[in-house]
Amino acid sequence: VLGLGLGFGFVFLGKWVLLFPMSVPAWAVALSLGMSCGVGLLFGIYPAARAARLDPVEAMRAE
Repeated sequence: VLGLGLGFGFVFLGKWVLLFPMSVPAWAVALSLGMSCGVGLLFGIYPAARAARLDPVEAMRAE
């Protein structure tokens, strides 16, 4: 959300300061949100699922 806010802010500043026609297409917003959610889920669920299969005693001993 912070990245989207910064992106929209830069586009607004570009339109206002540089008088350059800029816009943010909806597909770019959807793509960025989808990619960030996908990466977050992949790198969050995979290690958690792997750790859930471990025996707690063995995991604590081996560190």
